[in-house]
Amino acid sequence: MHPRLRLRSMPFLRRSRRLTLECSQSRWCSNGHSDYSRCSPPLALLLCLMFSCEVLASEPSLAKSLVPLQDFARIDSYNSATLSPDGKFLALHVPVDGAMGLAVIDLASQKILSKISAGHGRSILDYVWAGPSRLVAGLADSDGSVDYPLPTGELIGIDADGKNPTYLFGPRGSAQIGWHLSEAKDTRGVATIIRSLPNDPEHIRIAVRMWGDSELHIVYRLNVLDGVLDQGLSAPTRGPTQFVADRDGFVRFAVVDRGVGHVSSYRRSPDKPDWVPLIDSNQPDAQIIPIALSSDARSIYLSDDELGDGSCLEKQDLQSGERTKLSCEPGADLERTLFEFDDEGSPVAATFELGKPKIDWLSSTNPTRTMLEDLQKAFPDQLALPVSTARHGDLVLIEVVSDRNPGDYYLLDAKTHKASYLTSRYDWIDPALMPERVPIEFNARDGQRLHGFLTMPRGRAARKQALVVMPHGGPFDVRDSWLWNANSAALASRGYSVLQVNFRGSGGFGRKFLMAGRRGWDHTMIDDITDGTRWAIAQDYADARRVCIFGTSYGGYAALMSAVREPDLYRCTIGFAGVYDLPRWRNDSDVGGQQSGLNYISQFIGADTKSLRKASPITYIDQLKAAVMIIHGEQDERVPFNQAEYLRDALDERSYPYTWLTRQGEGHGFMLPKNRLAVYEQMIQFLDHNIGTASQTEPSLASGVAGSMAPGSADGRASH
Repeated sequence: MHPRLRLRSMPFLRRSRRLTLECSQSRWCSNGHSDYSRCSPPLALLLCLMFSCEVLASEPSLAKSLVPLQDFARIDSYNSATLSPDGKFLALHVPVDGAMGLAVIDLASQKILSKISAGHGRSILDYVWAGPSRLVAGLADSDGSVDYPLPTGELIGIDADGKNPTYLFGPRGSAQIGWHLSEAKDTRGVATIIRSLPNDPEHIRIAVRMWGDSELHIVYRLNVLDGVLDQGLSAPTRGPTQFVADRDGFVRFAVVDRGVGHVSSYRRSPDKPDWVPLIDSNQPDAQIIPIALSSDARSIYLSDDELGDGSCLEKQDLQSGERTKLSCEPGADLERTLFEFDDEGSPVAATFELGKPKIDWLSSTNPTRTMLEDLQKAFPDQLALPVSTARHGDLVLIEVVSDRNPGDYYLLDAKTHKASYLTSRYDWIDPALMPERVPIEFNARDGQRLHGFLTMPRGRAARKQALVVMPHGGPFDVRDSWLWNANSAALASRGYSVLQVNFRGSGGFGRKFLMAGRRGWDHTMIDDITDGTRWAIAQDYADARRVCIFGTSYGGYAALMSAVREPDLYRCTIGFAGVYDLPRWRNDSDVGGQQSGLNYISQFIGADTKSLRKASPITYIDQLKAAVMIIHGEQDERVPFNQAEYLRDALDERSYPYTWLTRQGEGHGFMLPKNRLAVYEQMIQFLDHNIGTASQTEPSLASGVAGSMAPGSADGRASH
């Protein structure tokens, strides 16, 4: 293991409690000469001083005390780091001016070269190195109606040193974002970045969804200095489309989204430039998605879920059409493909995740495989994944993650086999204080094998614990993973075990599993969650008298629906931005405001008002016994605030007590750390009263709820 030498005597070191000194104590390697040392150049300290990081407690006794809840509520992480093509600079997302911006670090001098802000109320959502010293970034609204910045489709260009900012693409023009830029442009469309062009650093490839025809996507070459567009190419058909281009910018593949669980893939080549289907298949719903072109352009690497039982990594010869399976894991989808470090080389490994992620090493003599295997050995019980390469593979940015570690960045010199620690995504989170996420699996009532995770408090026996069941949102094509999760870690830090079930409809387990959740919001998915809860009780992991359920978005729906369908199973239910009245949600939400959204509701939830009402938990409110907590943002458009009001009114009509927590200015989930902290504090108080040490053991579940507002008290709202 790599030593972590703490710097406790430096009063200005306020952000990271996990910085280490330059070191070379840790030597390991199968061939006896590699040196991967956990070292700390000044980068982490520089970031802390530069960006006025929040002051956290750093007393020596911290390891013996509770992790502060504000540590889980913070969102100002460092992430999405990439190396410049020549390896001289590192760019990464950082908090700037109350939103997410970019920092560019000169790796040779270990100095911050620039910090880049998108302007008031705007974040930088994604970005790409267009050349050795030029960045192109996509903008997003920070003050959106959902819990993440919403992309605006605008693109800006800026040099690594912060000079020569240019508004490249978008509808507002430079004057509207507060930059002193070159000539304003007004482009009627929404752009996304496809890729940079290594052989043409003055251009990148972008895809544009044009206004007035939301289903039409066109690919352009964009000049990163002046925003000029050329070489327009239409998608093969209408619908949300992703494109794959080669190093020279020739667009070779397109994947058109035809709805949940359905895609159509197409290809073209320089000698045959018309779009044709990628593969002829006897399976009309086969999901066959191009990943990358081989370096000789003769083959394509694919994710293939033709049979619906999980996607495999395949290689297809583009001349003969012959396909070869390279890696599969029964019942699991291909999560990630690891390629050789040199330019667009061959794959050396594939990852799958039924529980803890599995790396399948492919037959390869490339040194990349050896280095990655050695790195994996250096970080047992973690994943060491390459996220960016430079200098034709000589320098590699590695991210190390696990169920306890939100992510550390290392710089690997592939020539010397040495890796140096740079910084961490969440410097204030100490993995040693985080709980373990244990993969579980069990059979549902109909025999379907289900997977999930159980997060248990550190230092406690895994028997008869107070349990919080936490269904994920989405719900389709979304999953709970093994990696660190702030909500489950926060609850476990306060003594609660957390159960997360990947119910049918979740992504990552094959197309058939995904589609098995279709129109199953109110029964199939709920039954899977119930079966998981009963399994945890039967295995003695949970105390049957102390079980609550909490979720956000669909998870909030599932929390209330589970409580009304299984009134004797849950002592309390917590809905955060939950859907409770489906017909009204269809009429009021931004999902129902688009034809594609209405089609989704009809196909995957319910086709008419009668079926939606039948699937609404508010319809069965008279069956409720559990204590209720309602959390909602008042500016939510995805699940409008009136959903919380409808539930409140239904409870008031029945003189049923509840706890109420809302915030103005928040959308579908809370963005402000102070509001996120309030959720944790009040939710844990609510859980403590109902299933914690202060909970009652008698079955009068709805009475005496801590912090609840009796009907008619004031306006039933918590203070803002």
